[in-house]
Amino acid sequence: MSFESRVLVDGVWTSRRMDLQTILENHRRPAQRPSTEHPTKAGPNLAVMTKTVIGSPVVNWILPARVRSKEKNDVIFIGDNFVEVKELLSDGRFRDIAVKRDFDARICRAGVLGDTTSSATSAIEAYIKEEGTEQMGTPRHQSKMDRLKAPPQVLILSLDSGDLLFIVVRERVDGTFQFVISDKAIPFGKPGGEGVGRHIAVDPSSRAIAVTASKESLVLYAIHPRDRIARGVESTGSSKEQGVDFIEQERHILIEGEIILMDFLHPEPDDVQHVILLLVVLKEKKVRLLVYEWDCSLPLAGAKRQGIHGYRISERDTLSLLLIPLKVPSAFLLVSESTVSAFKGILSGSVQCNIDLEIGSDRVVAGYSGPKPRYTAWARPARIARNERDMLYICRQDGLVWYLELDDNDDPLVKTTSHAGYLRGYIGTAFASLNIGVHTNDLLIAGGESSSGGLYMIRPKSDAMECLATFPNWTPVADAVLLQENPSLAPTELAVAESSRSKSRLFVGTGRGGHGAVTEMRYGLKAWISILMEFRPGANRFWCFRDPSNMFTVLVVAFPFDTEVIFVSDDLLTVEGKDVSEHTGLDMLSTTIGADNFGPLMIQVTPNSMIATRIPSKGELDGPRFALACGPREKIFDAALHAPDRTIVIVVQTDSAVELRTAQVNFPDDEPASFSRVYPPFKLESEPSHLSVVELQQKKLIFLGTTRSTIMIFEEHDTEGPVLLLEHRFQHPSFEAGFAVCETVAHLHRDQRADDPGPLGFCLACGLRNGSLVVLRIEQGRETCEYFGRSSTPVVSLLSFEAGALFVALQEIFEIGGTAPRVSPDPLFGWTAFLTCDSDFYRITLGSDERHVKLEKIWLTDHKRPDYRQGPVDAISRVPGLAFQSDIQLDDAIACLSEGNLVIFGLEKFPKAVPSSFVIDRTPMKLLDSWYLDVLVVAYSGTRPLNAHPRPPQDVSARSPSTVISSLVFANRDNGVFTNSMYEVDFRAPVSRGSHHNPGCAKPGEQILALADWTCRQKDEQYYFLVVGTAFPVGGSTPSTGGRILLMSNYNKDGGRLRLKMNFAITSLISVSGVEVCLRELNSVERKIERVCDFQLRSPATGLTVKDSLIYITTVMDSLTILRLEPRELVEVFSDAVARLCGRHIVLPDMPLTLVADQERSVSGIWYDSDRLRDCRGRSNDARIVRPGDLAPGGTAFEAELPVNIVHFLHGPPLHGWRLRSDPCASPTLDMKSSVAYPADPNMRLLGFGEDGSLFQFTLLTEDAFLLLRYVQNLAALSLGADSPEIFRLDHIDARVTKPHQRHIDADLLGRVLEQGPAFIRALFTSPSEHVLGEGVDVRSSGRAYDVFRGLLNKVYDPQDRDPVDAFVSYLQIMLRPAV
Repeated sequence: MSFESRVLVDGVWTSRRMDLQTILENHRRPAQRPSTEHPTKAGPNLAVMTKTVIGSPVVNWILPARVRSKEKNDVIFIGDNFVEVKELLSDGRFRDIAVKRDFDARICRAGVLGDTTSSATSAIEAYIKEEGTEQMGTPRHQSKMDRLKAPPQVLILSLDSGDLLFIVVRERVDGTFQFVISDKAIPFGKPGGEGVGRHIAVDPSSRAIAVTASKESLVLYAIHPRDRIARGVESTGSSKEQGVDFIEQERHILIEGEIILMDFLHPEPDDVQHVILLLVVLKEKKVRLLVYEWDCSLPLAGAKRQGIHGYRISERDTLSLLLIPLKVPSAFLLVSESTVSAFKGILSGSVQCNIDLEIGSDRVVAGYSGPKPRYTAWARPARIARNERDMLYICRQDGLVWYLELDDNDDPLVKTTSHAGYLRGYIGTAFASLNIGVHTNDLLIAGGESSSGGLYMIRPKSDAMECLATFPNWTPVADAVLLQENPSLAPTELAVAESSRSKSRLFVGTGRGGHGAVTEMRYGLKAWISILMEFRPGANRFWCFRDPSNMFTVLVVAFPFDTEVIFVSDDLLTVEGKDVSEHTGLDMLSTTIGADNFGPLMIQVTPNSMIATRIPSKGELDGPRFALACGPREKIFDAALHAPDRTIVIVVQTDSAVELRTAQVNFPDDEPASFSRVYPPFKLESEPSHLSVVELQQKKLIFLGTTRSTIMIFEEHDTEGPVLLLEHRFQHPSFEAGFAVCETVAHLHRDQRADDPGPLGFCLACGLRNGSLVVLRIEQGRETCEYFGRSSTPVVSLLSFEAGALFVALQEIFEIGGTAPRVSPDPLFGWTAFLTCDSDFYRITLGSDERHVKLEKIWLTDHKRPDYRQGPVDAISRVPGLAFQSDIQLDDAIACLSEGNLVIFGLEKFPKAVPSSFVIDRTPMKLLDSWYLDVLVVAYSGTRPLNAHPRPPQDVSARSPSTVISSLVFANRDNGVFTNSMYEVDFRAPVSRGSHHNPGCAKPGEQILALADWTCRQKDEQYYFLVVGTAFPVGGSTPSTGGRILLMSNYNKDGGRLRLKMNFAITSLISVSGVEVCLRELNSVERKIERVCDFQLRSPATGLTVKDSLIYITTVMDSLTILRLEPRELVEVFSDAVARLCGRHIVLPDMPLTLVADQERSVSGIWYDSDRLRDCRGRSNDARIVRPGDLAPGGTAFEAELPVNIVHFLHGPPLHGWRLRSDPCASPTLDMKSSVAYPADPNMRLLGFGEDGSLFQFTLLTEDAFLLLRYVQNLAALSLGADSPEIFRLDHIDARVTKPHQRHIDADLLGRVLEQGPAFIRALFTSPSEHVLGEGVDVRSSGRAYDVFRGLLNKVYDPQDRDPVDAFVSYLQIMLRPAV
């Protein structure tokens, strides 16, 4: 018996006749797979941890609100998820007070409750008048009554979670500030609902507030009397945040229609109990005005609406953008796109439009290229209390500001309108008027929208506004590049560069239109420059102290062969130098190695003498002078001065020895000064490299670095002189012999007074000649020093105190740079010091536990020069006693010498982003770091008038007044100089023939979307090309072509083509446009690019990466598609087949995983079998069916939900510029490879830029680390009230989690846990809670939670004898280390 069947033969279905016996035999035969088939690999057990490194700079509201006290001129900056409190000083600068960035929901709206502007203004004016210009802001420590005094105003925030927050700021005992928050749930406010918290209105007398609960409902609140609120605020004096009851009554009101605008109107002056609420409502495409009014002395139930349907307004006012209540009773303004309408008489039953004004309808600020600008914000001048008339500033989107003056005595209401000037930026809703005194002009402050904001002073009778300060805004982010400072290395050598000492710099294309720029993202402490004076370059050191008459600050500057002295007056208006220094009695012809003031004397130590002189008063000649010269054949190597006991410690070299000596300065009344040797010298075995003296806990210690790579610590005894306590040798496997010489030392300590008789305990920050910073911990009376599992015994211990011997332990080793870092102690704060190394400038801060130090970069900035570039810092010193009266206010001023300039500056309190921008006046589109050209290539888009470049009649764009034009510029990374021919870059005709277009500038309407460096090799010739990919938008000049690929090459002046000397050759060029992937090759003989093959995707591509022979493409339908390049063919080898609106992606090196960002605020990790990518069959372009096994297996490993969309991924070294060699948190039992899957190198980071300018850090975790951190995150989310993606039950926590969206760790939440301290973490596992984990029981009360925690911790970190919670804190510090 036989029959016909279809079988697969060589991939083709064919009809064959088969008998029954053959079929049965084939069925009994066991199935055999080809030996070339690979087993399917399981997906990796990975999770992702995300951390916000830099928050968004976008400020939505700026509100002047004295939330501390009426004497403090506070200004509140509010973004989507942060609140910053700053104090406005009299010179126009802002001082940081407090910041809060851990709101668990988005801030929808903000308002201020409390005293009116008039009372606040009169308070600040009276305060300034009383204190004069000597006021320096907040005292370092106020009395308890001052700290607990109720502030006159309260900040109100509405969150999209449906919560209403009332916030004041209180000062703690230690001088820091805390936010005291009271929260109130908005009735019927659905979390995340449309319209919840969108509008907040505050009654002018702060008796009531109104908040929208949805787009068609609102909640009225009656507020408690001010005296009751003040008592509640004053009672919240503890360090813990406590709530205050602000709400007396509440009422929910439904509105027929959508609430567009809402605010309270002013009642009659004698009708103090009258409250008037005005709503602008949209219903069925018609706009109406609704009015609610009531007597605030009665319950809210008495609030009634006037009329049934409200009041109709004209068609012209239906597109109202702003509702402005006037000081005129029941009057208000409605501002549309180009008109202002004044209304009054709404309480009489018929609303009257008093006047219509057209303001700026035909005027647009130059450089603005968006749609028709709209009015976005308004502000009432702070000086309004001193005038009978009402005054307003109205700001438009393009920065145009109009001034309006109103009067109720006569019609019309608006008496005066004038153009106030232009703001340098695009303006949104962040706009306000500030006041710094009675006799100053109006100040306007604005937060930029797609540009930076600023503080401006209005000049009368002038359109120009003086910019006093700028507020950086680097949004929107168009593109970003991470540069490594190894310009001599080719791409093939970058792997070597990453493993060696390297620094990275982050450049982004920011802004749009006339405010487009290339911005270098920097992070650290912002230093405001107040004095920048040219000075001699080449200074070695300098000393800064007050002169004995307390009239000047004296700066003694040492050069290699001479000395100069500078006198700076307290008002910084008098700076005297060489002419005055000649009368000081100092030796100006010798270099100085030590200087200070001892009472009425100024002391100078030179290599040949010690000098004591009295600084002459003004008008006097040289003062009395005494000098003690060195003996014959003696030379002073170094000197350290100790002013409290008038001691000078010097190191002297003689013919036979190097000696440590101590001298005393004597100056009896009315007698000349003299020097006396106090103790016998101490002979040293090597030359010194550093010398300093400090007094700690009634002990005077001498620190001496030697050329033998050791540091010696002496104590000066009253009878014996310097006595050696210990000598420590700097040893580490990474140190080269002979280069670990200590050149500078700074001691760091906390909470230790000079008269404290207890055991010594401090840290030493040592700058070594090999470019390292070594931190040592010195303790007295302990046989071992244990820190985070480390232990160390002293190298040499020669003397025992009563409390025990000194012992030293190595804490940390930082690689800073290629030269010796210079460490300078901070005389003002014992726990901080300064460090300089080339152009890097840091502040060193000792942690509160005294176990580790924190390095924060310092960036010198000049608000008058936004492009100011910080150069090498030669020397630095704190400036003592400068009151900075008059126009300059700087607390704790610092002076430094940098590139031949004397710079005096003050530091802001909190580290933040300190960007530096190079303005290009166009919208940047793409950035490329050209390693070959050694420049930053910027593709930009802008507008150009048509009459400057005529277009063909058929060109549609020729009918408009301007057209879009794209081009390239080349930027020097260091000075921001832009040019079209940087470094002799001269772009000629492209390689393709038949083109007469200049490729340096695209065609009208054409946009540049891609840039790439291309080096290729043809036979023995090597070429470099800059590849530019363009696109024509729909309706452009040639829409049928879609776009072009331009190849540009550079030439020498003589016309000869520059050849590359490279060790590699790439002859192919991959491009993607829409659904087509195309492979092209260069034909250098015929000077053209030839198409080799193409591949059709299933959906349009959004991203492209080429790595070896694999092409990674993100598309709209398949989140990730991988093609393999074969000889003259492209083959699909992997497809995720998950529909995502994909954007950017990054292929991780040395790991089969790609991070993909979509347009729904999530980042996914897609894994694939890397072996199968190269040997699977794949799918060709013409294949219709994909058979099993043709593609490599893979899928989604994890998903992370972020607050914003990621627009760019980056991978490289951290931005802080140093590498950590020895980790204080590390332990022999801690192997980070068991916790971190990527990046494996602790000195590398994986970053992502958000669309709002925020910068995120990504870390891939192993399974064990994920389970531990997720367990703590769940418990912390319950205790802190934070949102968590999903809460695990306790009995499921140790099970393997398979859902991708569960495998996400929020490092920001864990950072809040770390800030709370070990006690809070311990309470997570032991304290009973109202939350239930598990099956109906609170497992924490029974101790099960702590047992689970210990079991999870032991899998990643064996704490040995340490407390598990303390060990977890150490572990978490490493895991959360930021990239900046």
